[in-house]
Amino acid sequence: GSSFWSSLEDGAAFSAEDANLLREVFHPCLSDRREEGDHFAPPPTSASYMQKLKHLVKGEQMVRRQRVEHFHSTEFNMDTAGPLFPPSWTASFEIEQQIEKRAAEALQPRMDFVVETGVLREALQSATPVFDKHTEDGMRFRIYKIGSLQVRTTQEHGGDETIGMVFSTCVPSPAVPCGRRAQSSKDHERILKATEYVERTGSSVEFKSYVVLETEEGNSIVIEKTVVPWAENPASLDDRNSQAKVIRSQDCRDSGATVGIIR
Repeated sequence: GSSFWSSLEDGAAFSAEDANLLREVFHPCLSDRREEGDHFAPPPTSASYMQKLKHLVKGEQMVRRQRVEHFHSTEFNMDTAGPLFPPSWTASFEIEQQIEKRAAEALQPRMDFVVETGVLREALQSATPVFDKHTEDGMRFRIYKIGSLQVRTTQEHGGDETIGMVFSTCVPSPAVPCGRRAQSSKDHERILKATEYVERTGSSVEFKSYVVLETEEGNSIVIEKTVVPWAENPASLDDRNSQAKVIRSQDCRDSGATVGIIR
């Protein structure tokens, strides 16, 4: 019994394919056979038996992939996970208003955040998931809310937590860059508030700052040292602000500053 487990770990007595297959069959979260110790009777390793195991494991792996794909889609609902997940994930009774609110929440995929996960990883270290459940194979599924972003992660048993998908919970509005004739703000609009933010630029040691001006007509103007130094109502500004840190903020109501003066 014990020699089987040691051989399975180092793979000395099995081909690489058979060793991987048996590790899947005796997954520590799915099997308690290791507790039998020397009383454990190893399974047969005939070609026909191993083929049957391959068929069963292949089916389980397909379900795992479907779970992850569904979890990373807009169709996944925290209150009603669906038939791919354990029944315990779906409460026997629900508060209808909360379910309707979440179902109506528009989720916009943000692949730009999935590609650049450095800043998000740092934010997750101090964040508490709003959803944290695991399946019978030990895979953990978590959802975090960071500002207007919804971050979904998975973590295999004994593995690292991986960011699989990021959604924005607000609908982005199109940007109106300076220089076009159709401006969303007018020169006479008063500036009500100015806020300076600092954000990472991808590197853990590089930062840049930008200023957001809020006008009396509800417009937001971003000023920064880039190729587009002035942008009005830029897309996904809430998402960007949620990942940045506020350095300082100033109420400008009594300053007399207007868009035309700043421009």
